[in-house]
Amino acid sequence: MAKHRSTGALPPSRLRERRRKARTLTWLFFVMAFLILIGVLVGLAHVKRIRVTEVAISETKTVSAAGVEAAVRKELTGLLWFVLPRDNVLIYSQKNIEGRVLREYPAIKSVTVSLKNFHAIEVKVVERIPVALWCGQAMSTDSSNPCFFLDESGFIYELAPEYSGDAYVRWYGETSLPNPPAQYIRTDVFRALVSLLAQLNIEAGEPRQVIQDVTGDVRVSFAEGFDLLFTLMQKTDEVLANLRAAKSSDVLQGKQLSELQYLDLRFGNKMYYKFK
Repeated sequence: MAKHRSTGALPPSRLRERRRKARTLTWLFFVMAFLILIGVLVGLAHVKRIRVTEVAISETKTVSAAGVEAAVRKELTGLLWFVLPRDNVLIYSQKNIEGRVLREYPAIKSVTVSLKNFHAIEVKVVERIPVALWCGQAMSTDSSNPCFFLDESGFIYELAPEYSGDAYVRWYGETSLPNPPAQYIRTDVFRALVSLLAQLNIEAGEPRQVIQDVTGDVRVSFAEGFDLLFTLMQKTDEVLANLRAAKSSDVLQGKQLSELQYLDLRFGNKMYYKFK
């Protein structure tokens, strides 16, 4: 009788078990390789040659360069994800550094962080330039009330020293936030008003105070002792044209604006006034 030879094939159950073990070993190999790679990368991240040890701050005028550097180093301190040093030049966050400096120093208008080399970063700051003072939401007779600097965009950013005196026009009105730093009024509106004040300085005298209320009415007080009223809705050319028309009118022709208590130009071609 003929005998059947064994083919050597594994039963299906043992074949599945062998494949499962092979997959498990392969998975473990890749996991170990991944962990080793992570360990190598973490080790390299701690190498001193690629970590920030020097922070160069651009020349500053009113802001403390040492203070800015301290703010930068705060953002470079500690670990990212509990393992990576934040001061590594390959992973440090320019955005976070710039954000911290701007938050801690409202007097800085913009800040740019860049890499100088593998152990140093450069921080360039642009400071705000004061063009006026904001002295509160409403005018007060209390001379001790603090005033804050306003930059050319209408941003209130820093407490002004008491000796500021009449070097700047004083502005009064509500702001975007209860306390500075805050935006006073929209940048385009503020710039238009500043431009108008420059023209009024030629046409009417030296502006000293500007009061802008929530209704959009504006009152400008001059060193000569009179007030000029108009609205935010009126354009610069319109206000100037109405002022010139008022000065050449029969009532005011030959008189000085300083003889007036106020001149109201809020009502189009009609003007209202009061002599002292």
